Amino acid sequence: MGDYWSEDIVRSAVANQKLNIEGEHPAPFPQQIVLLPILQTSKEGDLVLDPFMGSGTVGRVCDEVNRNFVGYDLKKYY
Repeated sequence: MGDYWSEDIVRSAVANQKLNIEGEHPAPFPQQIVLLPILQTSKEGDLVLDPFMGSGTVGRVCDEVNRNFVGYDLKKYY
């Protein structure tokens, strides 16, 4: 894929996800945005850290691609 993402990749990923769902995190992002970096920088069984966990997208992707996950956020309800 190369060393950078074009705006088209991010724009198309965002267009394919429902946003602004009542009661959910105010800034969720599509799983496709984090899938590639997780696959490129880790192997199955590795530990991935998300220090800005928010809606938990990185954790869901890690579960799908067999990575361990630790995440935290300043706000406990996220």
